[in-house]
Amino acid sequence: MVENAVPDDLFTDVRINGIYPCDTVSVDPNGFCAFNGLVPPPYTVDVSRFGYLDASTSFDDPHDSSSVFLWAGDLNDDEVINILDLVLMAGLLGSPVPAVNPPTLIAAADFTGPPSPGCTLPAVPGSPPCPDGVINIIDLVLVAKNFGAAGPTDGTPPGGTFPF
Repeated sequence: MVENAVPDDLFTDVRINGIYPCDTVSVDPNGFCAFNGLVPPPYTVDVSRFGYLDASTSFDDPHDSSSVFLWAGDLNDDEVINILDLVLMAGLLGSPVPAVNPPTLIAAADFTGPPSPGCTLPAVPGSPPCPDGVINIIDLVLVAKNFGAAGPTDGTPPGGTFPF
């Protein structure tokens, strides 16, 4: 079964200069991680999350840092969004995401949906909305939109607007 081939839990891993420096111990549900600057510049930020291409970016001054965007769709974690990812998505279409302990692949594939009480729309225009608890055609289209992309990316937003 494919689900056994992926990590047991979903989390966003952020490393600055090779260490995990988040002041809050982990990245919050909205993807934010604050650090107090104990790591000397220059800063190389590496971000990874299952279901997305990894991203890597660098900056010298913490005040010059910006958001690091992850490209959705790498469901088999091979750093390329290709036909294998589309096949995985197609196999999940219509699957509900269980509220408690969802299988990792199903949770990772639920990229989009209307805002829910626990999730607000991002302030960045063109960013996708929150997961909606079901794998649907909009999730599949997002993977198709990023088809052919390979990681790690430079952390800039994918081209175009979402949803189409």
